[in-house]
Amino acid sequence: MSERMKTPMPKLMRSLEKDERGYPIPFLVLRDKSGQPQFTINDHTKARQCVTKRLCAICGKRMSDGYWFVGGIRCFLHEFGAFIDPPLHYECAEYALKVCPFLALPSYTKRIDSKKLKPENVPENTALIENLGVPPFRPTLFGLGMTAKYNLKFEPNGSFIFTVNDWLYVEWWQNGQRQLAPETGIAAPLEEVS
Repeated sequence: MSERMKTPMPKLMRSLEKDERGYPIPFLVLRDKSGQPQFTINDHTKARQCVTKRLCAICGKRMSDGYWFVGGIRCFLHEFGAFIDPPLHYECAEYALKVCPFLALPSYTKRIDSKKLKPENVPENTALIENLGVPPFRPTLFGLGMTAKYNLKFEPNGSFIFTVNDWLYVEWWQNGQRQLAPETGIAAPLEEVS
């Protein structure tokens, strides 16, 4: 078992079903007709539930304190703070940044687009929405940022983007490790990276 998989799972996530490798299946993940999770594809019905009911996109439980977003550095440096995934609990986001192959493994090289799901496996009443402008490969640096509010921007293709203009806190992650500012030992602030 890899060291990543020995990371203690937050209580909020312990009720999630696991795949055959032992990874928890996030609430937001689309399942195909056979029930298999498609980790690289968001279920847009569940994304809307996250927004309307204030649910964490990973554990599916209600959030009460602030909104945490995970994204590549381009998401945080974007003029509007643009994200395609709904907000999370801090504990769920931190776990994902340590364990998720896409977020934590420097050797992750698979594409992250929806081309792997065959049309015959798409669940009924599900429309796959291409997230244009999202690079298909893994960023080298990820941010985890907290805000008190966000806005939704609706795209012509039916998707929506979460926009954030006012960060209360941002920390940086690389290869499953929080990057600390050398002089303070705390997470490096946004302005040190830009």
